[in-house]
Amino acid sequence: SPVTDAVAILFNASDSMVEFALPYDLPDKLELKFSSALEGSGQVDAGCWSVAAHSVLLLVSEDSV
Repeated sequence: SPVTDAVAILFNASDSMVEFALPYDLPDKLELKFSSALEGSGQVDAGCWSVAAHSVLLLVSEDSV
């Protein structure tokens, strides 16, 4: 069955920005709920998020809000 509710925690412990590619079966619209970085993190493309160095992102599907 398809995933309808999802939560993703993206953790970057490296010294540089990292891009995360999320699985294709997650809901299309994930909303950024928390970022520990002041800037440099966000959605790059569908299913792809950049995470600034030494930071964490919390993503939640819009249906589960």
